[in-house]
Amino acid sequence: KNKNTTSAVEFKWTLNTNGVIVAKDKNGTIICTSRSSGSYLWDNGMLIDEWITLELSDGNDYSLGNYIKHCLTNNHQVTSVYLGANIKTIANFTLLNSYSMKNVTIPYGVESILESAFEGCTSLKNITIPSSTAMIGPECFYKNTSLKFISLSNSATSILSFAFGNCYHLRSVVLSEGMTKLSHAIFSNCHSLEYIKIPDSVKSLSYNVFAKCFKIKLIEIPNELESINHSTFSFCHSIESMKFPNTVKTIGANAFTEIFAMKAYDFTEFTVDHQVPTISEISIFGTISQLVPILFRDQATLDKFKVATNWTVLANSMIVKGIYDNNDTN
Repeated sequence: KNKNTTSAVEFKWTLNTNGVIVAKDKNGTIICTSRSSGSYLWDNGMLIDEWITLELSDGNDYSLGNYIKHCLTNNHQVTSVYLGANIKTIANFTLLNSYSMKNVTIPYGVESILESAFEGCTSLKNITIPSSTAMIGPECFYKNTSLKFISLSNSATSILSFAFGNCYHLRSVVLSEGMTKLSHAIFSNCHSLEYIKIPDSVKSLSYNVFAKCFKIKLIEIPNELESINHSTFSFCHSIESMKFPNTVKTIGANAFTEIFAMKAYDFTEFTVDHQVPTISEISIFGTISQLVPILFRDQATLDKFKVATNWTVLANSMIVKGIYDNNDTN
């Protein structure tokens, strides 16, 4: 198949008639399908001794003897990938824009999935992350537009920015209990997401985490959450209520703007002895015309909020829950 024997350091190639690039080295057969011609340098830190089997859309199977970063970038033929058992890291851009990819088996033992490893795999419908995986890199599954379900074990404690952004058909996510932070925009533009429970271990929500999750109706806020960054829930049109734990210390600008279904923001967990959350500006709840009741447990707590910095303009929306007409806002 159209290729020379090369060293383990550099490969040069051209395409065969099936669009598959094949090169041989001392470790086995290497298949690359990312470029029409050119050269590729090994990332020596990524070499492993297991095989990766590729199933191509032409019905043939091929094997990848050692792991090569970028080797399947922009591939439109491979439909399934079965990774070897000794693989520890799936490198960045490994399957970037592999449009035909339908099945990926990630074996136990994989510890890290790096940046954009599966970005743009628009045919991938579901994937299971093994319990050995602790880190999911930025944009790892970005724009996987067919992905519907994702389940993460308790070991996946680090999920970086835009990891699942623009997964338009993602409906359900189970997050690991060991997480302490949701990085920015990790679920932004997940238009079909309807429900998510944020683990109680999470203390910080970064900016745009759930921005434009249009269908999400219920979000369970963790009991010890401390900070909500700007635009975290912006354009979540379908959320009906939000109850805040008394641990919240900061709320960023536009955190809740354009939430048209919201009936009330519930601060009844706060007492007069708790710190009033710092807000950067009044736009955290959207424009004045969009304001809905902000609920408190008693008059003393309400009065404390009314005089706090930037809360004063919201005073007309503040009310003690006991005299609010709709008490079922939890």
